[in-house]
Amino acid sequence: MFNQSEKKLKTWATIQGVFFSVVAIVLGAVIYSAAAATDNNAVGLLLGVIVAVVVWFLSMLSVWALYSFADLVEYTKANNEILASMDSTLGQIADCLSTGENNETAE
Repeated sequence: MFNQSEKKLKTWATIQGVFFSVVAIVLGAVIYSAAAATDNNAVGLLLGVIVAVVVWFLSMLSVWALYSFADLVEYTKANNEILASMDSTLGQIADCLSTGENNETAE
């Protein structure tokens, strides 16, 4: 379940982005059609576009934040792997140096 969580988060963010884009378009169309039924075409068009843009923008803020968090998780995992390999290498170097220092003091 928790393996490759960053890929799952990125996929979920993409699904949300597509879904809320469609919702924004449909909501704008519904508002326009409701206003057109009452002979307020210009007001309905303006209100529909404004609502669609606001809904889309607010949903994209959530999507962008989720996708950025997934990137952060991905890069943190990569950095931890690099640091772990450096830690083992540095431990080996430290062992060699301490052994070398002991040999120099014995001579």
